[in-house]
Amino acid sequence: MEAIITATGDFPIERFAREKGIIIPAVLTIGENRESFLYYFEDIEEQDRDTAMFLKVNNARKNGNVLTLYSNSTHHMEYSLFRNLIAIPTLVVDFQYVKEGSHYFHVRFHRKYLKEFSDLISSDAFPAINSVRYLGENRKSVENAKLFFRFFKVMRVSFRFELPGGRGTDRTFPDISGDYAGEVRYISENKKIPFNIYTKPTAKVIPPNETGQKTQDEITEVSFQNDLLNQIIFLSEHVAFPNFGVYFTRRDGIYRFEALIPAIYSKEYMKKVFNVSGKSPQWGMTLDSIGEAAFES
Repeated sequence: MEAIITATGDFPIERFAREKGIIIPAVLTIGENRESFLYYFEDIEEQDRDTAMFLKVNNARKNGNVLTLYSNSTHHMEYSLFRNLIAIPTLVVDFQYVKEGSHYFHVRFHRKYLKEFSDLISSDAFPAINSVRYLGENRKSVENAKLFFRFFKVMRVSFRFELPGGRGTDRTFPDISGDYAGEVRYISENKKIPFNIYTKPTAKVIPPNETGQKTQDEITEVSFQNDLLNQIIFLSEHVAFPNFGVYFTRRDGIYRFEALIPAIYSKEYMKKVFNVSGKSPQWGMTLDSIGEAAFES
């Protein structure tokens, strides 16, 4: 299932986006006691005066060519909805952005959990500022991606790596047998990667000693902590890299890590990955492919 949720409140970032007529990419992060949003701007010399002043007043952080604004549920309690949202099994947070004075959130989940989703959006935990713009089958996901990629030029950046010494030797990575595909459900500030694994219904991918929540025959939730991958996902402490999807695959013992990155940040992202991988040569991480993310009409 797929859903598009919007939030329209009195957030400064919403007012600014509406006044300037711009779309601002965002990333949700979940911490121990807070839910946060990071909003991204490109650091360019010709930044107009209003934008430069807005970023300065709101204490934008600079990392390379990326300027980041930060806001959390301590100041905006409405953000706390997302802790309840990501508690729905299998739910993946997709595209997030601010457009025309509203936050937009695209999410996906297995239809088995439609009741959990319905219960949430009809409860008091669903703030009045939120509304559901779409709820239905995943057949609209490609259509939504086509529309979304008209807003942003998005690059698909892929790296390959191998576990140091082979599978099962690194306890910070899931010891999963066979080939599989998966994706990050959302960005966690506590550095544990919440991960959906997709396999054939008959496959037994999670060994008895591995922690994982079996949510559906072909979907298993696993969370794990790996310093290398966390450093790649984060620009710096608690500042996630702007992305519209993070994916993993394992084929014939080779792991691939792929991210959809706004093109204006892709150079900075690749620089970050090379800097991190250079400090951990035992992973043998190499660039696999780069290309514009697009869907055939």
